Amino acid sequence: MHDSHAGPADALIAHTLGRLVRWDAIYFVGIAQKGYEYEQEHAFFPLLPCLMQGLSRVITMVTGGMISDLSAVVIAGVLLSNIACIIAAVELYKLVYQLIDNETLAYNSALLFSMSPASIFLSAPYTESIFSLFVFSGLRQLHLSHGWLACVLFSLATAVRSNGILLCGFVVFYGIHVTPSHAAANTKKTLPPRHTHAHGQIWYEAFDLVLRVTDAARAQGFIAGVAQAGSSLAGCVRLLGRVRVVSVVVTSLQCFVVVLPFVAFQYYAFTLYCHGVSPLSALFGGLFSRVGLTPLMAPAMGVASRPWCSGGMMPNLYSFVQKEYWNQGFFQYYELKQVPNFLLAAPMVYISARGVVEYLRGYIHGPEAPRRTEGEAYVAAWRHPNLLPHVLYWAALLLFSVTFMHVQVITRFFTHIPVVHIFEATLLAHKRPRWWVLFYHCTYILVGSLLYTTF
Repeated sequence: MHDSHAGPADALIAHTLGRLVRWDAIYFVGIAQKGYEYEQEHAFFPLLPCLMQGLSRVITMVTGGMISDLSAVVIAGVLLSNIACIIAAVELYKLVYQLIDNETLAYNSALLFSMSPASIFLSAPYTESIFSLFVFSGLRQLHLSHGWLACVLFSLATAVRSNGILLCGFVVFYGIHVTPSHAAANTKKTLPPRHTHAHGQIWYEAFDLVLRVTDAARAQGFIAGVAQAGSSLAGCVRLLGRVRVVSVVVTSLQCFVVVLPFVAFQYYAFTLYCHGVSPLSALFGGLFSRVGLTPLMAPAMGVASRPWCSGGMMPNLYSFVQKEYWNQGFFQYYELKQVPNFLLAAPMVYISARGVVEYLRGYIHGPEAPRRTEGEAYVAAWRHPNLLPHVLYWAALLLFSVTFMHVQVITRFFTHIPVVHIFEATLLAHKRPRWWVLFYHCTYILVGSLLYTTF
């Protein structure tokens, strides 16, 4: 962090808060100051830099110009991250309490989020805090059946980080409704208690039909499982027939709201770099080329400035940048030299895999499954049906992270997933607390903070 017009106050800020401007934070500060100047900067979405820029102007006005624009932007970034982190912790507490009705686990989950292994990124000008705030707030509103408000919050999350579009999964889970069937009039007879929930009932019923196949195969053998599979398939078809069309339309519109910032940002990039190419010709040209046809608008397409302008299904600078500049791709990170980074990610990978397996195992066997810790309210809370969509989301991100991403970022990437913190709180609330969870947090906070501020 350097400024040619730095004064005494700027020097103090550079030696204190300036140490938080490292790695990706350099990009966010640069974009907040000068806008998007280079193609690779489009890996970073615009809402955080925009907020930093707006707040920095207020700071400059309040300080009477005593600090440089760069110092004001840095202060703004640090303030935004820390304020968002505090509010996010409160929202997480409220969300967990609503989901599992356990105040102790809700409090401990918020506490573990606040002392996350990636806590240095919650304080630096990074997206982790503000993204978590929008995700936790959106999930809480969604659970309260405030669908449109939740989608606005999810849309803001997408404007902060690209993976906000994956929150559409929650919108679909909670949004698709079915008409009650005559057979479902008595839910105690048709659905196990693990599946009885007002939200996302169609998915619980569908999951129940799938589980019946495994139950039959385990209890009566392979042939019985095959027979049950046929019955379950017919049940799924009948379930589709009960889907309310209105809920599908509304859910589709809500998903469009969530995805809109991503599309708008790609269009903005298109206008910057794709000279002589109209958006429609680029889109349909890519679609035609995928099916082996000559684009009808080929003469009007012009010469693209960059290869991504007219390639693929549609122009998508974000995917191009991730592959071209950051080497993101399927198993592309699996190199011998990356072994240390895999070791850094190992604790979170282990916690995630264990959490997903333990939840699904308990969910499949149902509430009557034998427990080594019978009567523990904390263990029972971890098996709550409300957590199913969150665990499935966790599992999907885990699979994606270990196959496509720079795996070491998983520690900070997973801070926005509520069930990560709930599961860790459950481990600590066990009859035999897993103290290694706290050791993991404390060690990574110290080592991570030292490495981040030094290099």
